[in-house]
Amino acid sequence: MTKTQLKSKLKKLIQCKKIGKYQKLVRQRFLDDLIFGEERGIYFDFKLCDRVVKFLEMMPHTKGAKASQKEFLVLEEWQKYDIIYPLFGFYKKKETIDKKTNKKIIKKVRRYQVAYNEIARKNGKSMLSSGIANYLAFADNEYGAEVYSVATKKEQARFVFDVWEQMKSNTVLKYRVKTAY
Repeated sequence: MTKTQLKSKLKKLIQCKKIGKYQKLVRQRFLDDLIFGEERGIYFDFKLCDRVVKFLEMMPHTKGAKASQKEFLVLEEWQKYDIIYPLFGFYKKKETIDKKTNKKIIKKVRRYQVAYNEIARKNGKSMLSSGIANYLAFADNEYGAEVYSVATKKEQARFVFDVWEQMKSNTVLKYRVKTAY
């Protein structure tokens, strides 16, 4: 998908009558950042977004009929455009000095370091959160990555962890990762 195609798609999504005020604002900010972001030092990486989506869509369902048929996740449009693309696509350039060579290095730093998703019941919060946790822990190219799941009750946080563990156990990750708790 090109930048022009993405802008066009976002404009259509903003006009959708089935979404709420806050979802429209999220999409409008996304569109504004695509158009004016580079002036403010914010860049968008399409390849990285596609990589994240492909990774998430390799994660298996863990409950219900889709799990018994060994089906994989298929992200819905709102999950891609309202959560995954903004969260993983935008970055800033950060200059650092390599201590060994004393040379300037430009690194990509994700614009958003923390995500808060408030989604209605039965819309796949745990599945999406667990898939994102798997990506961040194992596919984000960060040594010693730490991923946290926070909830108001221990049982809720544990539920997301259990889904994460099931996803991990039903993919090739089970051969590479052991969980100690």
